[in-house]
Amino acid sequence: MLRRATRSFGPALTDVREARGFSNQTTRSWGVPSEVAELVVSELAANAVVHAGSGFTVALADDAGTLRIEVQDDGRGAPAIPHAGIDATHGRGLLLVERLAGSWGCREEPGGGKTVWVELGHARLVAGARPGAVSARR
Repeated sequence: MLRRATRSFGPALTDVREARGFSNQTTRSWGVPSEVAELVVSELAANAVVHAGSGFTVALADDAGTLRIEVQDDGRGAPAIPHAGIDATHGRGLLLVERLAGSWGCREEPGGGKTVWVELGHARLVAGARPGAVSARR
């Protein structure tokens, strides 16, 4: 059964926290593990605020064991995964998203802006890692 939820947020860093809460509340109401989804939503939302300098919309869709997360903002161009040096204080978020995601990408919107999307299988949401990884949780 396909389930969808969408909500728009402002351009402030405090809106990133609100987007995490939206993700948490929505996925839990669907019975879908939420921690990895929260991390992904947080990273994509923060990128919208910091790099696009705009408000953003989070869309969640759950169907057949896959959670799709989309974050649309007013920015242009696809996000790139930077090669952050050991002393860099930022630049690792999209690398985490890439490692957690089953697949991810970006599309330009016809009216301007872009949407970054991520697909996470429910098995990844539970462990927060690729198949075969060991969880440090006890």
